[in-house]
Amino acid sequence: KLFGCMSSRAADNIKDEMEALGPVRLTEVQEAQKEIIKTFEKWNRLLWVRKVYGTIKDSVFAELVGVIDDWRLREYFEITVSPLKITNKLTWSDCIFRWLDDVEKIKSVKGVTRVWLEEATEADKWDFDQLDIRLRWEDKELQLTCTYNPISDQHWLITDFWVYGNTNDVECLHSTYKDNRFVWQEQYNKVMERLKQQDINLYNIYALGIPGKAIEG
Repeated sequence: KLFGCMSSRAADNIKDEMEALGPVRLTEVQEAQKEIIKTFEKWNRLLWVRKVYGTIKDSVFAELVGVIDDWRLREYFEITVSPLKITNKLTWSDCIFRWLDDVEKIKSVKGVTRVWLEEATEADKWDFDQLDIRLRWEDKELQLTCTYNPISDQHWLITDFWVYGNTNDVECLHSTYKDNRFVWQEQYNKVMERLKQQDINLYNIYALGIPGKAIEG
């Protein structure tokens, strides 16, 4: 059903990637791949959010377009930059993009099934709460995902979520640089090991995904 309207080449590309992705979150590239796959299901609307406009255009939007081009799926998508939007022409599921400079603009977005707050450490707890409150409508279940590097053990993402672990409403997933199959591991390992010798705090944050410690003094 998912592949019925696609060419056999495009369908085979996606099937191969679906098998490789598996059920666990690994990297931003793989998350982008999963979201492109989800657009081939009907009635999906994903809202990607970052703190400011420029960062979302150059990161998330570019990542998704890159996946579409890598898989040679351009014929199935309508991609616009004003406004930023990616629409699957087979299902009319789409990815839309907003930023937190003006939360009022987010309130007008309707039909959202999932929200993705990228680099969530840029956002305040107030920003998160506004997304959570303003985008719930018509009794629809809303999934709100945050991805980030844990820059501080005092950050609200850590104190509000990680310290409590998984609950009925929250699932916490952890990954390290070793999970990233899109980097040249041998070279990247050298960079991470050098970082480990130079700054153990940064190494814990960006290599191991361990919350950073506040530096006293």
